[in-house]
Amino acid sequence: MFNACLNLLLISTLFVSCHARGDGMQVTHSFGGQAMALEIANAYWFQAIGDKLIVLTKDGGSKVTTVTLAQNPASASCRDLLHSGDRMFALLDDGDVVVLDISNATQPRIIQRHKAASLGILPLDLVLVNSWPVVIGNGGCVRLSDGSRLVRCEGTVTGIAMSIDRGIVYVTDRRIFDGDTDEFLGSATELFALDDDANAKIGTIVYSRDLAGETEIGLMTSGLRDIDAINGRLTLKGVSLHMSVLGSRIFLATDVAVYVVRIAPTELRLLRTFDIQGVHDLGVIAANYLAMCGNFGRGVYRIDTDKGGKGNSLFRVERAYGTMSAGKFDQYSVKIPAETGIVHYRFDEKVEITDDFSSVVDVPTKAVILGWGAEIDIESGDVVISNSNGLEYQLKLTSRASTVVPISGNFWFGAEDGIYVIGADEKGQLEMMGSVKLSGPIVQLIPQLDGSAAFVAASGFVGIVELVYDVAASEQ
Repeated sequence: MFNACLNLLLISTLFVSCHARGDGMQVTHSFGGQAMALEIANAYWFQAIGDKLIVLTKDGGSKVTTVTLAQNPASASCRDLLHSGDRMFALLDDGDVVVLDISNATQPRIIQRHKAASLGILPLDLVLVNSWPVVIGNGGCVRLSDGSRLVRCEGTVTGIAMSIDRGIVYVTDRRIFDGDTDEFLGSATELFALDDDANAKIGTIVYSRDLAGETEIGLMTSGLRDIDAINGRLTLKGVSLHMSVLGSRIFLATDVAVYVVRIAPTELRLLRTFDIQGVHDLGVIAANYLAMCGNFGRGVYRIDTDKGGKGNSLFRVERAYGTMSAGKFDQYSVKIPAETGIVHYRFDEKVEITDDFSSVVDVPTKAVILGWGAEIDIESGDVVISNSNGLEYQLKLTSRASTVVPISGNFWFGAEDGIYVIGADEKGQLEMMGSVKLSGPIVQLIPQLDGSAAFVAASGFVGIVELVYDVAASEQ
């Protein structure tokens, strides 16, 4: 029994180390990704789609160039963008912050990559604070220009601003704190310090507050006190997906609609409501046009009717894949239910989005190979492996497992952060065969005839992954 436990410990250690390098596996091709972030800068539209940054003309009419942000195909998705001067900052869902030089916007180039470990926090969002690019998240806030830790805390920071009276103030767990003294100052979810050209007193701060299915926005003084409890706040329908403040306008996208709010010195007034759902980011192209991206992909929103066409309409839409679920498949293709329709992925590398119907299918959580069986605990995501002698072992991966399939005598596990493969060596002992980091969770694995596997990720990626054997080593 001691030897069995020792072997299991070795397996767990190998999984962690190999997963970080992606040893033993490779993605042969991949498609997709979600459209979660955009920035309008230097007369160009910068659009994040999955692991790529696409540069478009400002009106979204044509593509200029594409930059791959992730270090490996489909290994990470861009969740936020921030523009500051001739730099563009891209936050990936694996915790990397990628810095690009956009002084020549038609040829952006990656000049730096901050890892979560070097930042000292788990990054979740990018914000501008007093013109500084700052990353916020679990553990605090870090200024990206010099790596300075602006805030240290145990919780997750969801908002930060520079107050004239207080200096740095930040939000965690819906509570506002002084950055120097940690004094409790009030309640909010996000904070935005207004520009000097906004129609408000210098030092005014805009806040948002998540309520039950609604979002409250309001005005605070530089001392973090409500300016007007009646006229200086609004409660709007829906859960906030994105909020930005440009001059004297607040743009709020919820899961119900998009709102435009006017800022006055002591009041907020709702100007427009656009009945469009699933918007995760937006930017101003011109007075009557907005760039939008979200569950539907990306597109241009015309506010009022003009010579270009009808108002309250989304056009020049480029559909993205959205969140994906496991779908029905055969030996040629899989039809994947997604937010934008059905993604029909043919294993010969062709993919298209259709409006056909396809139901979500259950994926296997048990598998058997010669002499071994594996079963995933649905609640914990842990894996139990047993052999023909009745012995059971607990195998903990670096993230929760969601599905397992047998391929060529090995167990292939889909997990929240990628794919793991284990099998038996010449002595019948289990060992790690390979792993690859992917933007997950992996919701489906489909065995292929050549021993590879097609994968479907909830993050909107599909593709093919295969084991890679060290030929030189095998010949020795």
